[in-house]
Amino acid sequence: MAAASGGKVHVMQGNRKFLMSVVAAGLAVLAASATSANAACAALAGSWYFYDMQGQSPGIQSKFTSVVVGPNLNNKQTLETFSFTNTNNGYDNMTTTVIKCLMTVKATGSFTAPCTAYMPGKTQNVNISGKLTLSACDFGGTINVQGDPTPVTIQGGHVNGNAGAGIATQGTMFHHFTLVKK
Repeated sequence: MAAASGGKVHVMQGNRKFLMSVVAAGLAVLAASATSANAACAALAGSWYFYDMQGQSPGIQSKFTSVVVGPNLNNKQTLETFSFTNTNNGYDNMTTTVIKCLMTVKATGSFTAPCTAYMPGKTQNVNISGKLTLSACDFGGTINVQGDPTPVTIQGGHVNGNAGAGIATQGTMFHHFTLVKK
């Protein structure tokens, strides 16, 4: 019961046993939901759709050229210029690729996947493999792309139940990906 003082009711001075029961029940609900959330996070084994967007800065090709500066013809300076020729436009704007895969993840975190990469003007099929490491709901890992010596390093990922997302790097390229449980 709450105690009265000067016409005011002090709830915290009431039945402490009841209050402690309510707090304990609340904590039990939170613990149960945390346990079920961790259980959902720990279920990486199985089939996942993997959607990835790979991007990088445009590749500017340049060369160093010696030029005359000032009135004296022997006074030269080296400048960096774009490398344009009849067969080379001096840049590479093929900077984005979107990729879809169907990953099969084992309980150990190792996986394999057939993938299709879509680039401006062409499509390419490739296989990937690697390993995911899960800590609570966060994960990292490495993706090895068939025919590419530079691995993809997952810098940060998060999975919760049937969906996940993350970012990765591969040399000078960046990736943003989404996972959806099949």
